[in-house]
Amino acid sequence: MAKLKMPKDKKYDKSLSLEDIKEYLEMRSHGKNYEDYIKPGILYFTEDLNTLVRELNIDGIVPMGLYIRGIYGGEEKRGEEEHPGLVLLEHAIEHITFKFRLYNTRDPLIVPVDSLKKYGVRVYKMIYGREINPFRINKYLDIILSE
Repeated sequence: MAKLKMPKDKKYDKSLSLEDIKEYLEMRSHGKNYEDYIKPGILYFTEDLNTLVRELNIDGIVPMGLYIRGIYGGEEKRGEEEHPGLVLLEHAIEHITFKFRLYNTRDPLIVPVDSLKKYGVRVYKMIYGREINPFRINKYLDIILSE
């Protein structure tokens, strides 16, 4: 893993080449080997979706690829279904379960905490541009993402 640590008297510019900044890169181990690092992504493509549907007790899973959906989900347009967003309206760990409700959904979902660990899922605080005014951040959004 690389982290750029530019001195205060220098300014980063996207036109800089690797040669220009390599003395300011701090290299450190990611802490995982390659197989462990790619495992969550591979599970998405190799896991039997019907098995996951049964385990999660949901209507279905629509494979969407490895990109982030809209934070507030999507609205119905041109015959497409609405889909949940990444924003959590509510969430809590209760004993061995994680109970949460996503934006654009009615009912909460309950999953075993072990599933979160298995798939590298965490709750993050996000600052959304529309929640910033010139003097303060109106609110942080809780979002759910996997590593």
